[in-house]
Amino acid sequence: MHKYSDLSGETFGNWTVIKRDESSIGQKNSRWVCRCKCGAVKTLARPVLVGGRSYSCGCSKKNEVHPNTIHGMTKSRLHQIWSAIKGRCRHGYGKSNTYLKRHIGICDEWEDSFINFYNWSMANGYADNLTIDRIDNDGDYSPDNCRWITIEEQQSNKSNTVFIEVDGKKRCLRSLCREMDFSYKTAHTRVTRLRKLNAPITFREVFRPIEKRANKKRG
Repeated sequence: MHKYSDLSGETFGNWTVIKRDESSIGQKNSRWVCRCKCGAVKTLARPVLVGGRSYSCGCSKKNEVHPNTIHGMTKSRLHQIWSAIKGRCRHGYGKSNTYLKRHIGICDEWEDSFINFYNWSMANGYADNLTIDRIDNDGDYSPDNCRWITIEEQQSNKSNTVFIEVDGKKRCLRSLCREMDFSYKTAHTRVTRLRKLNAPITFREVFRPIEKRANKKRG
């Protein structure tokens, strides 16, 4: 009779060993009756348990979403946002490589798994009309530094956003132009000119009516 160590009561992954299978007594490789955490019972050979070749009855694979699992959301807006974030942080995609120069990155939790990014987004108010925003404009893309906000709110958080004072409050120039249906290009040009002249940047001066040039008659 072959000697063997008693595995009864030991756990291997989701398996808990109940007892030895009596039909394997005398055999070189003993077999053991095991119960999975989900309640399923199965008989497994000792090398399979000890060698880590079986983690569960298969229930864990059904319930867990592996980072590389095909999720069917590759063409979704959220997946495109995730891909764009990785592109900017890894390679400086876009109009400039300021992300690389400023050492702005993406946390490992999100970079390694779209599912992690998706789950965080769903739990933190994601909607198709919102955009992702970094609370600290110099910080990384991570769960503790990101939020979903409107485009208008995000404009106010950009490092190159132009602000003017209105009734004692600091307002985003782009948002004001949108509210008033005023040309942002015209307003920005006026702000730039006032700064060069060291003149006060007032609401009245920036948003004064655009004067139309009179057409000269020929002839």
